[in-house]
Amino acid sequence: VNANSHVDPFSWSICNHWTKVSELILGKETKDEMRFMASLVLNNMDVKTCRSIDRGGNSRIYMIEKKDDLKIALKRYPFYDYEDQGRLEREFTSFSFLHQNGIDLVPIPVIRNDQLNVGTFEWIEGEKIEKPNEDDLQQALHLTRALYELRNTSEASGLPIATDACLSGSS
Repeated sequence: VNANSHVDPFSWSICNHWTKVSELILGKETKDEMRFMASLVLNNMDVKTCRSIDRGGNSRIYMIEKKDDLKIALKRYPFYDYEDQGRLEREFTSFSFLHQNGIDLVPIPVIRNDQLNVGTFEWIEGEKIEKPNEDDLQQALHLTRALYELRNTSEASGLPIATDACLSGSS
């Protein structure tokens, strides 16, 4: 703030979830804080580096590198309200189900911490797809076909529905 500007002490900020409230009061998490959180979630494994990856839509994603050079994806999900911690559970459970059924097009879930709303997953090297090509389309079709084939299994019937699921054309 410079000497010519005026700060209104009664200004308001509107936050749509607890993560935004925390950021407003405490600021965004630092890399050291996220490295510490990763160490907690990974049962005190030695974490060498923590790098933010700006690709998460409903979460923050970090690339964690352990001292043994193993890379792990850490996803921090926002707390929209205390009762809704379902995104982490749904993604973790669904990815586990897919891997148990031989589908390896999604990362392997490693460890999750429901209290911190953090999940860790296998790190998959790659680039953001800007212009999908035929191979990208084939992979998407392969995943869609596999999901379709698994839809009526007894295990699938027990899966939670996605938080932002669209179950009909009118949704």
